[in-house]
Amino acid sequence: MMAKPKHVKILKRGYKTWNAWRKENPEIKPELADLRLADLRLVDLKGANLHGASLSEANLEGLNWDDSQN
Repeated sequence: MMAKPKHVKILKRGYKTWNAWRKENPEIKPELADLRLADLRLVDLKGANLHGASLSEANLEGLNWDDSQN
């Protein structure tokens, strides 16, 4: 999997920016790869392609990645 630089850049702006972008672009399936040490608290990753993504030491508290939770 190849991460899309635009998606990673938006994610690095913080969960509020990311979640707003996700709401505005629900048809886009984000592609993310290296999320080591990332602060993913409260981030909406529903539908994101995380196949092969590295999540070691990432903060996953409150992460939303499953539509069935809503």
